[in-house]
Amino acid sequence: MHENIALVTGGAAGLGEVIAHTLAADGAHVLVADRDPEAAADLIERLTAPAVLSRYGDAAPVRRRSCAVDPAH
Repeated sequence: MHENIALVTGGAAGLGEVIAHTLAADGAHVLVADRDPEAAADLIERLTAPAVLSRYGDAAPVRRRSCAVDPAH
């Protein structure tokens, strides 16, 4: 998964949190989208790979992160 980008919706808790941790441990760059920005920000602090928070309806961080990882986008 190294250099891959994963978008995890509902990633701040439960199954989404487990998936975010698993993807990060496998080396993916993780984009966490959740309606609870505080919980998502807390998760991002604990992930072992580069991660960014994206609130629902706000795609700008996703685009910026995609461009940072792959300038062709």
